[in-house]
Amino acid sequence: MLRRIVEHEITPEEAVRAYHGVLQAAGVAPLRKLEDDLQLTSGITSYGGSGSKIVKPGSAPEQTPASAKASRTRLDAQLARLRQRLPE
Repeated sequence: MLRRIVEHEITPEEAVRAYHGVLQAAGVAPLRKLEDDLQLTSGITSYGGSGSKIVKPGSAPEQTPASAKASRTRLDAQLARLRQRLPE
């Protein structure tokens, strides 16, 4: 999920929901509630981050139209695969 977030294939919120869905499908109880995992926090514990930035929803580096289209195509394909695996 982290790789897909970094490559702008999915949003962090989609990754959290997918993670909880995978746990549910496997019959594993999550340690935290979905609502708690969806809460935005500072980057203090982020990988390699300085800890000085606050996470903002929807923030991502700017993309060219071609890279945005490619990212959206990858995202659509990944979401379709996740929807096939997850119960409604």
